[in-house]
Amino acid sequence: MESLGRSCITHSPQETISLGEKLGKCLEGGEFILLRGPLGVGKTIFVKGIARGLKVPSSVYVRSPSFTLLHIYQGRLPLYHFDLFRMKNAGDLTSIGWDEYLSGEGVVVVEWGDRFPDYLPSYLSIKLDFVEKDDERKILVQSSDKRYALLIERMFP
Repeated sequence: MESLGRSCITHSPQETISLGEKLGKCLEGGEFILLRGPLGVGKTIFVKGIARGLKVPSSVYVRSPSFTLLHIYQGRLPLYHFDLFRMKNAGDLTSIGWDEYLSGEGVVVVEWGDRFPDYLPSYLSIKLDFVEKDDERKILVQSSDKRYALLIERMFP
């Protein structure tokens, strides 16, 4: 992927949520967001922020779909939160209706989607990494697609 993007450091889970919220406010529907990073780095924390930016009610608990594969949240746009960590093979994508979600008007956010690169549409990549201090995260937002490059510009004016 060409390196069109921005990076930043968040210093707490709340800052990570705030960055996700900033992205959520910029989303218009039909976006595909790929979250990358090691276990426990805060991918689901980031999704909590996206949900907040999409006006998912605060009473809704956003959690990792590790065992269910998908959680759907209703806000100003539907948020489809996938976690493909436990998927054995790409054929399993068909069984969960993968293609139907990709063509919808909601926002698709996928953790561990890079395990199946041949099944991904164009996307915004968000990579989270641990840094020296416990609560700090380096967050790299990238795209090789013009649509997502414009989204990055709106996210980081």
